[in-house]
Amino acid sequence: MIVPVRWWDPSASWRALGQKDEAQLSGTASLWLLPPLIPALCALFGSYVYGWDLIDSEAVKLSLADALTLSIALYVFIVLGTLIVAKITQTIYAGIGSQNVSFKRCLIMICASIGPFCLSGFVLLNFSPMAALVVFIIAAVWSGILLWTALQDFLPISSSNDVPVMGSVFGVSLLTLSAVFIITTLLWSNLTAGDFRPEAENIAPAATLNAPAATPSTASDDSKIPYE
Repeated sequence: MIVPVRWWDPSASWRALGQKDEAQLSGTASLWLLPPLIPALCALFGSYVYGWDLIDSEAVKLSLADALTLSIALYVFIVLGTLIVAKITQTIYAGIGSQNVSFKRCLIMICASIGPFCLSGFVLLNFSPMAALVVFIIAAVWSGILLWTALQDFLPISSSNDVPVMGSVFGVSLLTLSAVFIITTLLWSNLTAGDFRPEAENIAPAATLNAPAATPSTASDDSKIPYE
């Protein structure tokens, strides 16, 4: 997320952060609630103004109330997911003997590492599954680089543990982000459920309305001839 980490030179930024004490890091940690606003606001405008085409390649727009619900839920999911991953990271460090690693430092490391995913939230302005997949892969590579440099320069660990810790933290982060995406998609599908009707149901009432009114059957001309 938005922390003073230069993505084009993360090692130097991580070393500078590593030299700060806990009090100096308080201002940095307080910024972590801002970046989730990027995907949340993009989801709001994208689902309400432009529409998403998750189904049948046809963009479907939400009402303003439903779009707000989706946006707020996405923001809450990202915030909770970040807290969970940061706590798991602290637990992993404690498991390898690094008891002095604070939750605040773990939170800063996770926030900066998943920053590319928050920035990629711009894809939600005009969402399509293929575009989301491409952006997700690019963000994952970018995030992995930031996390690896953080493990080397911000919260360093022994060389025997860097790869397992990297794999564990990165795996948990991807699983959490995937869960956020799946839950958001299910919520969107639930909000748009009332906008879809089977084609037969849409045609049948129109056909009934347009059908000519039935006329009573008339007797044949022969029946009008009097009997002799």
